[in-house]
Amino acid sequence: MWDGNLTCLGTRGSLGMTASTAQSQDALSRFLPAGQRAFVRLLPGWKVTAAPACLKTRFTMSPAPDAKAPPKLFLPSKRALAALTILGLAALGAALYLRYAVIQNSAIGIACEAGEESLTCTIRLAVILMFVRGAFGWVALLASGVQLCRPNVAAFGIGLVFALLGLVLYNTRVSALAVALLVLSLARPWHEGR
Repeated sequence: MWDGNLTCLGTRGSLGMTASTAQSQDALSRFLPAGQRAFVRLLPGWKVTAAPACLKTRFTMSPAPDAKAPPKLFLPSKRALAALTILGLAALGAALYLRYAVIQNSAIGIACEAGEESLTCTIRLAVILMFVRGAFGWVALLASGVQLCRPNVAAFGIGLVFALLGLVLYNTRVSALAVALLVLSLARPWHEGR
């Protein structure tokens, strides 16, 4: 158990302390992080022969000496964050282009309704069918649910891309719920080996 001055409390036998204080300052400071080494203070005549039990546990706010370290939360690496940013901006740009330049453009809409066979009309019809059925929002919600249960970068990316597409392309309710689940997933414990 620690006191406020980073002096280990307990009995002499349980701490593994013996004589020679000068050498023990260095020995004890090996077990502490660099920022805490300046605060190491031993009682005169005591020496560290092994790491005391109180130094073997990671410091937490818990008063219990055996408190475990808090779990690592889901947070994408810098490389994954850069890729997610690029994907998110690309999805947002594509959704804005499809909505304002293709779907809501009256000239393209009149031409496609008149029976014009072009790639633009095919893409316009496919996007309209997808947002009428709510495909963008439901895919985003499904990916966000997977992300909430088992956090990983791929599920986060899929949920983010489809949520952004859904927010711009008329699937706002389900996509907003997916965004809320994505935000909640950032507070979930994460194990990189999964």
